[in-house]
Amino acid sequence: IYLVPNRYPQGEYLLLFDPLDGSSNIDVNVSIGTIFSVLKKPDGTAGVSEQDCLQPGAQQVAAGYCVYG
Repeated sequence: IYLVPNRYPQGEYLLLFDPLDGSSNIDVNVSIGTIFSVLKKPDGTAGVSEQDCLQPGAQQVAAGYCVYG
């Protein structure tokens, strides 16, 4: 977890991502990309904890995959 420093405003959402999904397939010329998930930050919590990021998939606000090649 990389937290936004306290000197910056905190948002209402959490972003989880794998920046280079499929990197083990680069040598065989298979597509790679970035996979991401957006979750709503639980109400009533001052900071962000690991538990906040472990929500059920049905609670995702958005998700996607960007293919690079």
